[in-house]
Amino acid sequence: MLMTHAQHGLILAGLLASALSAGFFYTYSVSVMPGLTAADPSSAIRAMQGINAVIRTPVFAFAFFGSLVFPLAVSLSTWIGRERQVAVLALLSTALYGLGVFAVTFLVNVPLNEALAGANPTSDTAASAWANYYGPWTAWNHIRAVCASLAFGLFAAAAVIHFHRSSSGSAASNAGRTDRP
Repeated sequence: MLMTHAQHGLILAGLLASALSAGFFYTYSVSVMPGLTAADPSSAIRAMQGINAVIRTPVFAFAFFGSLVFPLAVSLSTWIGRERQVAVLALLSTALYGLGVFAVTFLVNVPLNEALAGANPTSDTAASAWANYYGPWTAWNHIRAVCASLAFGLFAAAAVIHFHRSSSGSAASNAGRTDRP
């Protein structure tokens, strides 16, 4: 029973983290980056530098790291509990997020952010600096948005199967109880 409650908590936390993460990357792809590009390049660079300077918060960490850690924990706990289908879906979610979001972030987007952090745009250099940053950063962010969304979908499927099985098991065990009102 304790394991089931722990699994439920991990699943709910993982769903929240995964949904927030997918929405975060989606929002950058469809509004933040196009909006920054609509501004003049110097302003876009300064705005992105500001965003990058304040993004590392506990709320961001919950979504970014939780989308990796919670599905992995669910995969392990459900494998031990012999819910193989749930475990495999949660593990696929973890792998997709790990490669398509986590690895891309640290291998591509963070180095681009660090290079931009050192930029001191002038009217002569801002347009080329922004173009060199915006193109690759946004293309890779689209990959992160798609992978985070697909990882969320896989984890949501695992959650549906787990909760369906949990409620079916509860209904079956409650069917023989005589202490119901």
